[in-house]
Amino acid sequence: MNPSLIIKHLLSFIFVVVLQITIFLHTSIFSVAYCYIYVAFVVFLPLSINRSWLMTIAFLSGIVIDMFYNTLGINAFACVTLAFFRNKIFYLFLGSSDFDENSPISLANLGIGIFIPYVTILLFMHHFLIFLLVNWDNGKYFYVFYTSILSTLLTLFVIITGEYLFFREKR
Repeated sequence: MNPSLIIKHLLSFIFVVVLQITIFLHTSIFSVAYCYIYVAFVVFLPLSINRSWLMTIAFLSGIVIDMFYNTLGINAFACVTLAFFRNKIFYLFLGSSDFDENSPISLANLGIGIFIPYVTILLFMHHFLIFLLVNWDNGKYFYVFYTSILSTLLTLFVIITGEYLFFREKR
């Protein structure tokens, strides 16, 4: 990876963390839908990134969020799990096609038919792990399930809106 891409990804990381901490930290819809936009950073990294680096980056992004959410590693665990399954889930939808592993994962590059299921599964996995671990001893399993679904839909909506507003390809 060349230095300009590293700087671009570092700035993206800082942007999503600041967005998560300043806007989405105390924002929820009826206390059942929470937006975890920082996950987009891990989801959209290029497929060519080394798996060890990907999991390290996922851990660091999760632990930074854990510091502000006071969740003792729950976000880090969910991010590392997401990073572990990310490429497998991507190729589940795309197969072994001609997708350039160095190109960014985006709505414009994948198309809506692959982008939405890919991102939705990863977001649901991440959110389900967070809410399951937070509510483990409460026995609120129905709450965990529907909060995971609603948070996934909210985060997906914010990601797609951001893709259309800021990262749309010029024609």
